[in-house]
Amino acid sequence: MVHNNFVKRFITSILIVLLLSLCFLLNTTFINIIFLLILLVYFYEIIIQLIRNQKSRTIFYYLFCFSYTFLFLHSFFIVYNNDNWKWIFALNFIIVFLSDTFGYIFGKIFKGKPINVLRNISPNKTIEGYFGSIIISFTGGCLFLINFHEEYFQNFSLPKLIFIVFMILLTSLLGDLLVSKIKRLIDIKDFSNLLYGHGGFLDRLDSLIPSFATSFWIFFLL
Repeated sequence: MVHNNFVKRFITSILIVLLLSLCFLLNTTFINIIFLLILLVYFYEIIIQLIRNQKSRTIFYYLFCFSYTFLFLHSFFIVYNNDNWKWIFALNFIIVFLSDTFGYIFGKIFKGKPINVLRNISPNKTIEGYFGSIIISFTGGCLFLINFHEEYFQNFSLPKLIFIVFMILLTSLLGDLLVSKIKRLIDIKDFSNLLYGHGGFLDRLDSLIPSFATSFWIFFLL
């Protein structure tokens, strides 16, 4: 069962990576179409819960929908107003992808001790899985910035780049925990089953939406 679930997640992850890689090659019109389709699916997933799930009709879910919609739309604003958005997005995606993937792998391999403070939010997270995901994703993000010779990143000192990676990782982890908490409050496992083995789009974008929007401002302020 665990093996089959991992294969499903791996297949979907590869397809998502290919889709996002394609965005770097397409012109702005096609990218806008892809983003618009994702936004429509996002609205579908949050609205369908309000229609079908009575437990979602709480102030916590409304606040969550408002905050994540604001961050999602803010990401569109970033794309239109920052010529370097692709590289910032690539950095975010690498960190989030490594964190999610290796957190799952380390958690399944080592089957460690659950994190007590997160028991009411995400009971399946283990100390080994969490630290494994943090170490791998932080290292991967730093290596990407240090070795990727994009002129935009060369404008920042090494300590600033390390700080940026840390803040992206922290924001992505908080986003993941927030969505996990919301799903427990409204008693669902996933927002939908549109993604093979991964649940819904919002289940995969839980970390990426806040980290991408936040990292833009971090780059801007630094």
